[in-house]
Amino acid sequence: MNLKKKTIISNIFQYASAQYFSQFIGFFTAVFIRRFLGPVYMGIWSMLKVIMGYSTYTSLGVTSTVPYKLPILKGQGKTEEINALVSVVFNFVTVTTFLCSIGVVIYALFFGRSLSREIFIGLLALSVILISQRVYTYYMILLRAHRDFGVLSKSIIFDAIVNLGLILLVVSRFQLYGFYVIVIIMPVLNVLFIRRYVTYDLRFSFDFRGLVYYIKYGFPLFINGILYQILHSIDRIMIAAMLGLEQLGFYSIALMTESYGTGIAKNFIIVIQPHFLEDFGSNGMEKSSRHVIFYSQVTAYFMAILMSLFFICAPIFIQYALPAFIPGIGALKIFLLSIFFLTISPYSNNFLVALEKQAKLIPITALSILLNIALNYVLIKKGYGINGAAFATSISAFIAFCVVSVYALKHCESNLTVVKFFVKILFPLFYCFLCLVAEEHLIILQNFFLETVLRAAVFIFLAAPLVLYINKKTGVIRILWEILRDKLSQAKRPAGK
Repeated sequence: MNLKKKTIISNIFQYASAQYFSQFIGFFTAVFIRRFLGPVYMGIWSMLKVIMGYSTYTSLGVTSTVPYKLPILKGQGKTEEINALVSVVFNFVTVTTFLCSIGVVIYALFFGRSLSREIFIGLLALSVILISQRVYTYYMILLRAHRDFGVLSKSIIFDAIVNLGLILLVVSRFQLYGFYVIVIIMPVLNVLFIRRYVTYDLRFSFDFRGLVYYIKYGFPLFINGILYQILHSIDRIMIAAMLGLEQLGFYSIALMTESYGTGIAKNFIIVIQPHFLEDFGSNGMEKSSRHVIFYSQVTAYFMAILMSLFFICAPIFIQYALPAFIPGIGALKIFLLSIFFLTISPYSNNFLVALEKQAKLIPITALSILLNIALNYVLIKKGYGINGAAFATSISAFIAFCVVSVYALKHCESNLTVVKFFVKILFPLFYCFLCLVAEEHLIILQNFFLETVLRAAVFIFLAAPLVLYINKKTGVIRILWEILRDKLSQAKRPAGK
């Protein structure tokens, strides 16, 4: 068995399990926070979170250098450069965050008389939260870059459980001020927990020449990240402006599906990225381009099947659980196409970053924004409503995927290989599309619930060849079985043996 495949799949299984457990606990945490704080205090915290969000821009994208550059240097065996990178970036981020915190304190003191006591104390607390949160986030980035997914998963679970426990013990009694204290100390507790398992050599180092390089490396990623957020909010902005808030509410069903679909794929990418970049550092771009093709293909097969099951099952869920949102079902079904391409694009993006071509992503994303605006405007004006917006977003995602993939692969692959790449990516999508169309016409029952169950069962049967093909390429079923078997044997083993 390929040890590397088993390691990657095991890491994905471990990391995804921790994330889903955290989300499950996080649901109850969110409920209790709102119950204990109430609407007014939640409004204050929401306002402070806006400041927290903007404070991340002070790093100028330098933090983004670490998850990309560190694995490459690790693959090249450049330990001294890794230590320099980690220390220089950490010091820069800490100093800029400290300056931002000082700015928050000055604002609070200067305007203190015009602020309520809750907001004034919140701003003072925020000045500390910014620093503690930034240090914890940096440790999480280092865990990912070093492929310490076991420690990362434990940290995620620790954070979820301890945070919920403190919310129940402290916020229930001290409300907003207790919540401020918890938000300050949780990052500190998380860092201390991480340091039980692994420590990183963080030294005071302000190598100006190195810092300039890291800013040049990370700043395009920073700009592209902002453009990416704009790209994926254009549809909702134009729907609100041209169709109204009610139609945007219907469209939110499609956006909900996006958060779950891209969230699942993100677990893959987070684990695969350091492996891929380390291989790039060791083997160069030619072998790494084949990894782009392989990982993209595996993700395409998985997402095609998953999105098809969403296509079949989402309507009945909406009909029974959210009947007021039934008009958004059509947009949801169309929007699944954009999710498919959004989840595959990062592999080509990462390859371009490894080649230090990240600046090229900026004009591609900018053109995608303009295309998305134009298509949304035309289709909405022609009367297609939120369905037209979903289709416009899907076309933009497809074209952006094509442009980035072609540009990335053309650095070391022939035209024929690039064509084969698109055939491999699009085949599972077209296969699943044909299966869904056939089911829509052939499986029609009076009972909508039974019809959905039958369509899902038939689709799973029809999708079996896709699963068997991917299993042949990766051995994923056997590896997962071995992982589960090992976990069960460990659970049954008596303590101390």
